[in-house]
Amino acid sequence: MVEEVKPNSKIIKLFPYQYSIDGIENIPKNWENKFSKDNVEDNLIEYSRDAFLLLVVDDISNNFIFGRFLKLRNDVPLVINRKDGEERRIDLLDEENIIEQSHFIMNVQDNFLFAEYNFNAIRHFVKPFSYYLNKLFEVKGNEINPLTDTNTFKKLQGEEELNSFRLSVAQENISFLEEKFNLNLFKSLVDVAKDNQTSFEIIIKKSRKKKATLDKEKILKISQELTENKAPLQRLSIESDDISYDLINNNLINYKVYVKMEGRGLNSNDFYFSVRNLYERQIDKIKSNLKSI
Repeated sequence: MVEEVKPNSKIIKLFPYQYSIDGIENIPKNWENKFSKDNVEDNLIEYSRDAFLLLVVDDISNNFIFGRFLKLRNDVPLVINRKDGEERRIDLLDEENIIEQSHFIMNVQDNFLFAEYNFNAIRHFVKPFSYYLNKLFEVKGNEINPLTDTNTFKKLQGEEELNSFRLSVAQENISFLEEKFNLNLFKSLVDVAKDNQTSFEIIIKKSRKKKATLDKEKILKISQELTENKAPLQRLSIESDDISYDLINNNLINYKVYVKMEGRGLNSNDFYFSVRNLYERQIDKIKSNLKSI
């Protein structure tokens, strides 16, 4: 099922995690009570000299928890007066901070979490989320682990269509690829760069025409041969409608959804709606990678 592209929306990258949490029962109502906006002051944890971490639960539904993991910054941005060019920093009250946020949804039945990758806030949840909960509950056992795909090519075979294929290699390894894998595409580009670490990249993307397709079997054959023979690549990734498979970095996978924008940020309700739909589309495949907790 191809997700509809919404007006005024952007693609949001999500990473899947499995969690094991101490200090609070794995019950949505308990999370809602503990991490409501009424308890913000009690739930602040200092993260660095100029930042705090804060978790806020916006809503719950059955086994789902919908929330935001916030980085609260003390450093404020500059603004400029368009008439006279005067620059100044935004004035904040002593108890105010700039918010950078990453949305997430949790499913307590599966001990599973989908989290937004936000370059300006929380990128990967593993360390900051564990750190926050350990500090908040004064325990050491909280864990959140990224899901890796242990049988990538089998799952890719199950995808109806592939949307893109990306391959990146350093100049110093071009000759190796030509000899070992008969990839002559780079041959005319050898020595174009002045240093051997310069990257060369192939990107094959399906066009937006309705009947456009990529040859899935051919892409998988090339990719599998490259990975099985440990080709010296910087990047090798394949995308379907919902998922991006990273075949170089421990088979990490990330998902993507279209989410409506609200000013510079995301519309939170649309994020929760879109990601819950993604969860329901993908949960059977996800469960094959979940360990029993």
